[in-house]
Amino acid sequence: MSAPNINPNSISLPPPPSQTPRKFPSPCWAHDETLALIDSYRDKWYSLRRGHLRSTDWESVASSVASLCPSTPPKSSAQCRHKIEKLRKRYRTEKQRSLSSSSYPGLFFSSWLFYDKMDFMESLESNSQSPITQILKKPLKFEPVDLKTPEFQKTPNFETVRGNPIFESKKMKTKKMSNVEYDDDAMGMMVRSIKMIGEGYAKMEGMKMEMVREMERVRLEMELRRSQLILESQHQIFDAFLMGFLDSKKRKKTS
Repeated sequence: MSAPNINPNSISLPPPPSQTPRKFPSPCWAHDETLALIDSYRDKWYSLRRGHLRSTDWESVASSVASLCPSTPPKSSAQCRHKIEKLRKRYRTEKQRSLSSSSYPGLFFSSWLFYDKMDFMESLESNSQSPITQILKKPLKFEPVDLKTPEFQKTPNFETVRGNPIFESKKMKTKKMSNVEYDDDAMGMMVRSIKMIGEGYAKMEGMKMEMVREMERVRLEMELRRSQLILESQHQIFDAFLMGFLDSKKRKKTS
């Protein structure tokens, strides 16, 4: 009996096992590295008028972080981009909590260490200037007066300006002085307002820092209490095990 002819092309081989991509652990970011990353990204983002960062921009951000933190392993541009995405996602979550918080409307304290820095970056308008900044940066105009012109003439009795006696010039001078005093008062009010805003902001920042310190103290106390409970439970388990071992030993001796 002859063996059947088998076509080798008709034999179907099982498909090769699919290779799952190897997953690498996420890089560890130190606290100083994260702060440097936020600052570097903020500067680059503002320089692009809050536009989209390209690959070359992310490489510049990574180089800036590496120069600011030379003692840590350098991070790649992709790692910096992924870290910024995670930070912004966490910031949006914390911001949503602040908007939904009803205990203190308009006042929210986050225990996240990078909330204030991210909130400052997201809230600050880099391109627009406040009216106060525009006023302070507005140049002053001084128009020189030529005393040799015919407008300023002298007579034996009094001085005249454009044919008018000097007492009218004194009225104009008084009016100008009152305008200067008014401008000084307005500037003083603006300075006092800025000072009050600065003091209020400093006071609020102090309250936030105090709240963060208090929450950190409570967290450390809870961690210490938890460690104590674990040690006590382990000690009780060890005592029970030791008592059982000694009892079994006594039973063996008596038997």
